[in-house]
Amino acid sequence: TSTNGFNFTPNGLLRDFENYVIGEELVYLPNTGNPDADRAIRDFLEWQFDVADFQGQDDLTKIAQIAVRSMKRDGECGFMPIDTGDSIKLRSISGDCIGNPLIGAVAGANNYNGIRTDNAGRITFFDLYKRMSKVNSYTFAESVAAENFWHYKDRFRFQQYHGVTAFMNAIRDGFDIDQILEFTKLNIKWRSSQLPSVHTETGRPKPGAGYFGWTGGPG
Repeated sequence: TSTNGFNFTPNGLLRDFENYVIGEELVYLPNTGNPDADRAIRDFLEWQFDVADFQGQDDLTKIAQIAVRSMKRDGECGFMPIDTGDSIKLRSISGDCIGNPLIGAVAGANNYNGIRTDNAGRITFFDLYKRMSKVNSYTFAESVAAENFWHYKDRFRFQQYHGVTAFMNAIRDGFDIDQILEFTKLNIKWRSSQLPSVHTETGRPKPGAGYFGWTGGPG
């Protein structure tokens, strides 16, 4: 559904939100008072923005848009700054790979499913996992010190270390609506398959006969 340019499907809401927060393009506008210096700085940062992705897929604007989308949809995501010598790049980590989402058991008093803290509650390490393609499985990848990991999250309460999706309170109703629509379509399909039809001796539909064209006379 779209009203006044806004899309009210989940994907549409997320896209409108990321466009509102980030915009179409991130641009740094220096103002040193020296036009030549401003131009040099701007050119350098435009290049840095274009090659900001360590995996080599997106520019900085797209990274920021996906980060905002992921934080709202999944509750969290993360980044590791990587110094490549001539630039600083960002290695992105999906929210489900911060800890193993398939592990429900308590790993320790100070381990919040992949986010480890000291006794004072300060985060010390992030345990990162790799999602196995096309299978419901995760394998341990590495542990990263907290100072080397940027955790972008939307917490719901204090003393919570993982983020929470913005759709938390709508998930149950969303499943219900999805099932209602699916069962409604199945009902329509089944009823359509039961409609009677009248054919001639050659097997062709008889003109003026059938469920919608019934004339009331004998076949």
